[in-house]
Amino acid sequence: MPAPIRLYCVFILMGLFQPVFAYPTDKSDETRYQKILNDIVELQTGRECFAMENVPFERDSGKFYLKKGRIYPLSPIDDRLRAALFLGDGSFRMRPSLPIEEAELKRLTGQSEFRYNFRVLFLLFNDTTFTQITAHAQLLKAKPLRDKTKDILADVRDYLIHYDTMLDRDIAKVLLDAEENSLFYAHFYNDDRFEPYFFLISPYNEENVSFRRWSESSSHLYRKQAEICRFPVRKPNRENGPYMKVLNYDITTEMPFHSVLSDQLDYKGQTNLTTVMLRPNQCWLYFYLNQEILVDSVLNAAGQKLNFVKDDKFDYMFVDAGRTLDKGDTLRLRFFYHSEDFLNRTVFGWISMRDESTWYPRYGSREKAFFNFTYTYPSKFELVSVGERVSREQTDDMITASWSTPIPIANASFNIGSFKSIEIQEANLPKAVVLKTEKYGLTSRRNTEEEVLDDVINSLRFFTHLLGWPPIHTLYISEAPSRHGLAYPGLIRLSMLTFLFYNPGGFEELFRSHETAHQWWGIGVDYRTYRDKWLAEGFAQFFGLWYVQKALRDNTIYLNTLRQWKETLFQRESLPPLYLGTRIAEGVRPADYQWVIYNKGAWILHMLRNMLIDLQTMDEEIFVAIMRDFYNSYLGKKAGTEDFKAIVERHLKQDMDWFFDQWVYGNEMPVFEYAVHPVKWGDTGYKVYFGVHTKNVSDGFIMPVIIEIELSNGYKARTSRWIKAPLTKFEISLPMEPEEIRFNAFESVLARTEEIDWDSFKEDFLSEQADQNTEQP
Repeated sequence: MPAPIRLYCVFILMGLFQPVFAYPTDKSDETRYQKILNDIVELQTGRECFAMENVPFERDSGKFYLKKGRIYPLSPIDDRLRAALFLGDGSFRMRPSLPIEEAELKRLTGQSEFRYNFRVLFLLFNDTTFTQITAHAQLLKAKPLRDKTKDILADVRDYLIHYDTMLDRDIAKVLLDAEENSLFYAHFYNDDRFEPYFFLISPYNEENVSFRRWSESSSHLYRKQAEICRFPVRKPNRENGPYMKVLNYDITTEMPFHSVLSDQLDYKGQTNLTTVMLRPNQCWLYFYLNQEILVDSVLNAAGQKLNFVKDDKFDYMFVDAGRTLDKGDTLRLRFFYHSEDFLNRTVFGWISMRDESTWYPRYGSREKAFFNFTYTYPSKFELVSVGERVSREQTDDMITASWSTPIPIANASFNIGSFKSIEIQEANLPKAVVLKTEKYGLTSRRNTEEEVLDDVINSLRFFTHLLGWPPIHTLYISEAPSRHGLAYPGLIRLSMLTFLFYNPGGFEELFRSHETAHQWWGIGVDYRTYRDKWLAEGFAQFFGLWYVQKALRDNTIYLNTLRQWKETLFQRESLPPLYLGTRIAEGVRPADYQWVIYNKGAWILHMLRNMLIDLQTMDEEIFVAIMRDFYNSYLGKKAGTEDFKAIVERHLKQDMDWFFDQWVYGNEMPVFEYAVHPVKWGDTGYKVYFGVHTKNVSDGFIMPVIIEIELSNGYKARTSRWIKAPLTKFEISLPMEPEEIRFNAFESVLARTEEIDWDSFKEDFLSEQADQNTEQP
C-alpha cells in the first residue's frame, strides 16, 4: 500500500478545522467532546515508561504477549489515563468464538487462528488495562519520544479522527460515557505502519468483538478499517446492545421554493423525539443525520439549548444530554435544522434527496418507533409518505399534509414531485397507486405507469394468494430519480429507469415485483440481526423471480436468470458466506453483497423449492405451506435464520442442519463431474448407470439432485437422487431407451455440472469408496 501524504499542519492549526459546534467557546469552557478530541490530537509520551519482558494479557479472544520492550503511558484523555504505546517485540493471536467467523478469518488471512508479530502496539482503554499490564513491571525514567513517535501517533489519530475533525463514532460514544466500561482498542503493526491490524471490543454493539485490518480504500484524510471478523464476547454482560430506544418521532418538514425565480426547494425541519435509556450513565447520544443538513439548535423538553457536534463530512452527530441519564430515564429532544442542498430538482422534473434514510435525526437503523409527519410544500407538487394520510389542506400556493403510522416502523421516507397518478382498488387486495413524474423535454415510453401498475397488482395478487394479506391498506409506488428501488411500509420508490426503458428477459418485472415483495419480507416479517438480512432481500428476490415465472409463463426466463446468477457467483472467487449479512457490504469486497445476499439468498429458496416438489404431479404445496407458515408466524415480528429453519424442520419432520450448514452458514460451491452409461436390459428395457464426482466442497457434502430423462416415446421421467461427496454411483431402470438425460434438471442445485467420458469413470465407478444408492441423511 503506498504511503499517503501527511498533513501534519492540521494538528497545529486545529482551530481552522474544528467541526461546527452549537456554541463556539474558548478552551476553558470547551465541551467534553471537544476536550476528548483535543486530547487525542495532542497524545504524546511522558517522562516515564515501564520495562516489559514476557508479559501476557488478553481481552476476550485476543491474546497479547509483550516479549520485550517498553510501554509508555500517554498523556491523559479527559483527565484520565486511557492510552499507552508499546515499542518492542510482541505477538498477537486470536481465534474467533464462532465457527463461521473462524472460517471467514481463514478465508481472508489463510489462518484459522490468527498469529502476528508486532513491533508497535497502541492501546486505548476505559478500564484498568494499564494497571494490569504494568502490575509487576519496572518503572523507568525516560525522555519524551516526540520525534520517534510522531509518525506512530499520527497514524493512530488518522484512524480515530476522520478528516481531522470528527471522532470515530463508536470510540467517541464510549469515551463520553460517565462510567468505566469494557472499551478496548488495539492498533498494531510490524514493519509497515501503513498496513496495521486492529482489535476492538465495543460495549455498545450486540457483537462486541471486532478484528480488522487497514482498508485499501482509505485516503490520507479518512483512514478506513476493513472488518475481518466480528463476534460476541465470550461472557456477555449488561453492556451488550443498544443504549437507548426512541419511542416516537414527530417530524415537521417544510419545502418552500428557494426564491421567487427558483425551481429549487429549500429544506427546513423540526424533529421532536422521545427516548428511553436502556443503560445507565448516559451523557452524550448520537444520531444519524445527512451531512448536507445543518443543525440550528437542539433543545430539551424545558426549552434549554443543548451542546451538539455536527460535521459536514459525516452523517452522524452527537448531542450532550446536559445531565447523566440512568436506565429507564426518558429524554425529550427537539432538533431544528435546514439545508439548501438536500433536495435537488433536475431539468427533467425529478426531485431527489441526497439520502433517503438520513433526512431526519434518527437513532439506529433497525429500531421501530411511531411516526407522525407534517409536510408543507408547493401546491404544484404532490407528495406521498410512509404511513396513512390524516389530512391535506391548501393555503394559497402551499399544501400542508399530515401522515401517521398506525404501528411502529423502522424506516421512514417520502417522495415529492410533479406526478400524475393512476390507481386501482381490487377486492381483497390493498389499493395500489402509481405516481409517474411528468417530465420536461425527456422522451418517455407511453403508459408506463399502467405497465408498472399491472406488475404491482399482479404481484400483490400472487403474493397475497401464497402468503396472506400484507400489513398495509394502500401501496404507493412512486417514480424516483435513482438507479435502485427502496421499499417502505406502504411506499415504494421505484427507479426512474423502469419507467423510461424496458429491459427484456424479465428484468423489469423482477425489479418491480422484488420491491413489492418487501411488503411481506422485510416489512411484514422483519429480520432479527444484520446476519439475517437475506430473509428480507433474498426472499424478496426469490419471490420476485417466482412472480416472473408465473406472470410471463416462461420457465426458460426463470431458469436462465438463475443460471446467470450462478455463473457470476462462481466467477467471484472466494465468496463470503451468506450469514455474514450486511457486513459483506462493509468488507474487503463490497460488491459481493448484491450477489450473495440477494441472488444466492434467492437460490437457496429455489433449491428448497426443488427439494420439496412432487416430481410426478409437480405439486408445490409443501413449499408453499412452509413459506405461508413462516410469514404468518412472524408477521409483525423479527425473525432469524434459525426461526426459518425451525419452520422448515417442523413441516419436513427432520433435522435440516445439513442444508443450512452448507448453504447459509457455510459457503459450498459444488462442481459435479458426472458420467452416464445406458445399457440395454432385457428385450426393451434399459439401465442407466451414473457416476458423480463432487468437487470444491467440504467433506460430508450431500444434496439431492433432480434427473430428468426423456424417453423414446416422448415421455419424461423425473427422479431425485442424493449425491454425496466425493463420489456417488447409482443406477436407474427404464422401460425403453432414453433419448436425452438431464442431470441437475431445473437447476435443482447451485452447482456447475460437467459431463465426462464414461471410460474415464470406470475405475471410480467400481471403487469401494463409492456410495451406492445413497440414502437421504
